This record gives sequence, structure tokens and C-alpha cells, in this order.
Amino acid sequence: MKDNLKKTKAGDYIVAAQGKMLSILRVASHKDGKMLLDEISAPLSCQPPSFRQWVIDGAPGHTSWVLYNIDLDTGAIEKAYSYTRGTYFQVSDAENFLGTLLTLRLEPIPDNRRKLIGPPPTGGPDFRKVWQPKLVVDGTQVSGVKFSAWSTFWPCDHSELSGKSIVVYLPENANYPAYFPHWLEISGFIGKAKVRIIDSGEYLSIPTTTYQQLAR
Repeated sequence: MKDNLKKTKAGDYIVAAQGKMLSILRVASHKDGKMLLDEISAPLSCQPPSFRQWVIDGAPGHTSWVLYNIDLDTGAIEKAYSYTRGTYFQVSDAENFLGTLLTLRLEPIPDNRRKLIGPPPTGGPDFRKVWQPKLVVDGTQVSGVKFSAWSTFWPCDHSELSGKSIVVYLPENANYPAYFPHWLEISGFIGKAKVRIIDSGEYLSIPTTTYQQLAR
């Protein structure tokens, strides 16, 4: 995923949903191995008809808007600025979810070990198809996109995720964003924690006036 993130361009974005919250990750700039990344968080109940227009309008109802400066070789967050609080702040290694995720070594999951669609048959051969996440681009679901599945373990870093089993799904088609999992499952909790991508796109330009309004 780290290599895929290096191929992104300014304006690329994804919208991730987990529990009752959503987060937009948008590439603000990308140069010399460094990336500026906007992260905008809001309750899932604030989900707008168009995420693109919502961000341009200043993301009404958001609870957090942070700009990260990320070293793409190490995954380290070198700087973090909160527009919500109007200040820089430190992000510890245990709190750096994205940076750690980017540096994990992923192992491919063969089809015979992947999640299948529907319940297993009570007898006879199993003809169930491999389960695939949904791919959404600019609010429109794209059909027929196949995903590869990968597994890994979170490092033992004394965080809440320490040692947990992780499964991620990435689109096989290079035309679609594969710098962040379109579906991520974390085992080891009661049940499974899931992160899913509910939208994605390109060329999301945020007007300077929007940042100026945030800084007030």
C-alpha cells in the first residue's frame, strides 16, 4: 500500500466508514517523498449526497479536520496540524494508524481461504463465489471490480490493535485506488471491527477560502 500511495496525485481521496463515524482522506500535495494529507472526520449521520461538494463547502458538521505531513518511506507523521483546534500537535507511534498500516507486510490470501458469499451447503460440493467488497467512485457503485485479499498482523506496539489479525481487500484493477483498503477487518475484539470505503474519487480541489474559514 505504501508503494501505491506514492503513485497518488493531489486531489485523490477516499471516504472510510467505521462504526458511527466517517473520515475523508484527501491527498493535498505530494512531492519528494512527502505527502500532505487532509483527514476530515464527522458522524456518519452527516453523510451528504455529494462528499466532493461537502468538503468544498467546509464539511458542515465535521468534528475534526487535520492536515498531516507524512514521510512515505517510513510512514512517520512528521507534522500534524488541527484546523479544528488551530494548533500543531504530536502523533505518537501507537496513534499513527495510517502510517503503521502502510508499512505492514501483507501476505496474499488464496481463493480457497477467502470469505464466500452466503451460507455453506448442507451437503455436496460448494459452488459459492468469492465475496467482493463494493467499489464506489464519486457516489456511483462500479460493478464487476475484482479485489485481492491480504492478511497480516498488527505489530506488538502496546496499542489497542497490538497483535491483532488484519485482513484487507485491494482492487486488482490499477485504474482504481489501492493505496488504502476498500475493506478492512480486524479480528481479536468481540466480533470483528470493520472499516469500509463508501466513496472515492480524484481531482478534489479545496478552495483557499475554505481553509481561511477553518482558521478563523
